[in-house]
This record gives sequence, structure tokens and C-alpha cells, in this order.
Amino acid sequence: MPIYVRHASCVLLLAAAVAAVAGSESTPDSARSELQLEFADLLLDDERYWEALQAYTLAKEGAKPEQMLRASAGSLRSAITVAEFTRAYQEALFLGEQGVEDPGMRTLRADAFWSAGLFDEAEAMYRDILSAHAAHAGARHGLARSLAAGNRAADALAEVRAAIAADDRPEYHHTLGSIYRRLGRYPEAAAALAPSADPLPNVRGHRRT
Repeated sequence: MPIYVRHASCVLLLAAAVAAVAGSESTPDSARSELQLEFADLLLDDERYWEALQAYTLAKEGAKPEQMLRASAGSLRSAITVAEFTRAYQEALFLGEQGVEDPGMRTLRADAFWSAGLFDEAEAMYRDILSAHAAHAGARHGLARSLAAGNRAADALAEVRAAIAADDRPEYHHTLGSIYRRLGRYPEAAAALAPSADPLPNVRGHRRT
């Protein structure tokens, strides 16, 4: 059975399990939240971002503190992808109130600030993360975007190259290409954008109606 068929089957089976558990009064709230979180994670992996956002929201009902953090982080990631920047910013504020220390969650918070146009605040957050986790690719990439937004393309170029060296993701190449364009280095921009052309998330087919 092809991998994508198995993945789709898992989503359907877990959706059925979520529905069954949700209708059972004997199931503890935290167990419902855990199953809802697993379902939301599958939807996110399947690039069904609007549905994932809804599933993460439902997972917050009766969630334990650790589950609440996971649901908020998933909501934030989904919201940014579908350009729900106000929602992402609200989730970032919540995570900040919880005093999260995980560099991945802290980078997500900074990404939400950047998406909300708070570039200076986001840059300070990225730098704070990198002061303790110098090799964190997500924070390097975020700092590169912040520097580019502040017309510091040369500095941004060094940061995004460091991000790619640590974790070769398509979106990092997209940022690299954008920075090369700012610098007027168009052949290099085209070469950098080529690896990112197909794998970037496609949200159109799953947009809320």
C-alpha cells in the first residue's frame, strides 16, 4: 500500500476514534485532548491546516498543562501557515505567559511576532534564543528574515546560509532566494528558489470557506 494511502487511512481511523471518544462520557478529558492532539498533528502533517487549527482548538478543552502547550504551539504553527496572523500572535502571547523554555516553541513565538510586523521584537527574541542555542536553524532563519526586513540583506545572507547548513529546508532556500533578489544577484536567486518551488506548503486546497 502506498505511503500516502496508509497516511490517509490513519487520518480516517483516528477521526473515527476521536468521534467515538468525544461521545463517551466515561472518557477522561485529558484522554480526549490527547487523541484530539494526535488527530491535529496528522492533519498538520497532511497540510490540512484549517482543519488542524480547529482540531488543536478542540484539544484545549480539558487539557492538562503540557497538552495545552502542545495545542497552542500547533495552533500557532497552523495559523501562521494560513496567514491568520492575529490568531498566531494571540497564541504567542499565551506561550509567553507560560514561560516556555523549549527553543522550538520560543522560535515559534518569535515567528508569530515577525508575522505580525513586530520585526524589532522578533529580532530580539531570535537573538535571545541563539545566545543559548547558537546552532538552532529556525532561530537563524527567523533572524535572517528580520534582518532582511530591516534592509540588512548582507547580514541576513550570512544567517540564512547558517540556517541551511544546520537544517536544509525548502523554506530556508526560499528566504535565501528572496535575499539574493534584494541584493540584485538574480542568477543566484533563481538557483536558490529552485529547490523550494514544489515542497512549500499548499494551503489553497484546504482553505476555510
